[in-house]
Amino acid sequence: ALLREAGRPDLANEWAAQAPEPTARRGLADVPSDLRHRVLTALGTGTAERRLLSAPTVSEIAAALRTARMDSLVYLIPATGQGTGRALVLGMNGSVWDCGLPELRIEPGGVIARYAAAHHDLLEARAGTVADAPAAERRRNQALGDLCDWAWTAAIGPVLRQLTPTGRTPRLVIAPIGTLGIVPWHAARRAAAAGGVRYACAEAVFATCASARQLIEAAGRGALPRSGSAVVVANPTRGLPWSTWEADAITAALYPDIIYLGRSRNTPVQGAGTPDEVLACLPGGRGPAVAPGYRPPSVLHLGCHAVAGDSPDSSYLVLAGGQLSLRRILAQARNRAPASPGGLVVLAACSSDLTLADHDEGLTLASAFLAAGAACVVGSRWDVGDVHTALLMFMLHRHLVRNPGDSPADALRAAQLWMLDPQRRAPAEMPELLTVEAGRPDAADVNAWAAFTQHGHWEGNRWDR
Repeated sequence: ALLREAGRPDLANEWAAQAPEPTARRGLADVPSDLRHRVLTALGTGTAERRLLSAPTVSEIAAALRTARMDSLVYLIPATGQGTGRALVLGMNGSVWDCGLPELRIEPGGVIARYAAAHHDLLEARAGTVADAPAAERRRNQALGDLCDWAWTAAIGPVLRQLTPTGRTPRLVIAPIGTLGIVPWHAARRAAAAGGVRYACAEAVFATCASARQLIEAAGRGALPRSGSAVVVANPTRGLPWSTWEADAITAALYPDIIYLGRSRNTPVQGAGTPDEVLACLPGGRGPAVAPGYRPPSVLHLGCHAVAGDSPDSSYLVLAGGQLSLRRILAQARNRAPASPGGLVVLAACSSDLTLADHDEGLTLASAFLAAGAACVVGSRWDVGDVHTALLMFMLHRHLVRNPGDSPADALRAAQLWMLDPQRRAPAEMPELLTVEAGRPDAADVNAWAAFTQHGHWEGNRWDR
């Protein structure tokens, strides 16, 4: 489409003949390099150049930050052979400054490499290819703790110390470069004065993005009203009973008029939770056949399994009747009008914001939903226990409903701080099944809450939290 817009139908036809369809198994690596070169040259002017190839201006980034109600975009750039690690910080007022980060290094045997290896070994153990799964989990948990300690000293601590005080909680969008994309930066931690540890999410509101361009695209997208409809997909393949309990709890307490797809204990079900039903809920979709006159939902909650593939484009959600691949989600973007407003997509699905390789691509199931028209997406960097996910998801949605002036970044932070509170109490509207789990000590463990991250922007108007 971009090539035809640029007046090159010949190249458009050649690309269509060579490039795979989204449902094909082969990848874009099959496109000849000379064709790639000619396509990029043809797209070097006009809309494609502005949207895909050129760097945005500082004023464009500042405007996007103001729209998203965030203070700063922080690029985290690891050390290279030519220089030390750095944070490049762009503010909503157009300011630009950088901060040297000498410990921000990616090296063989370093803390990131050890975490990536331990996480890979844990996935292999859970798949049955490694015998001692408990030992693999212990190694991975230790590596995650080391990673969170390093993240504070290597980057987040120095950046926060350099910020100009404003009298309110800083609001940061983190854009990590390369393998830094697997680090949960909001879970960076330091020793607390009273003992224990203090996490970065207690010091600032965090969101994440793959690039400034992605942030600008999301911030410029209209948002569906919070008063709109909601859709939940719960346990579509029967393997996640807590997903059903989680969805029933959210529905009963917070979204009484929700459209429910999947499996329920006591809520009327209006669909099985198939890939087609989920795609129909995105901008450009036609809506579930069970709901004539249906409009795209303001909230889409997906409680299902997710699988991060060996390459980003092989990741998928496990739904009723089959898989919803990342490629199909991206293809959905073709069906929406450019100005279509989007809503919030909550992926209560393990590894839905993870790539096992090519971390610099920033291409995950979560970012695919953003590309397909969602205004904001919450996803997970690793597998989280079902009970912990249910608790966090209930508190996330409760905060969104009870505090409509807050953004999803605020709501996610509030839910995570609730998990971290050793004196946490179940709110009155939390159903009994979750209430009895609310006080469990392991809910404060970094594994239980830190996996979830937020991309994009869904309108909120508070700056004071």
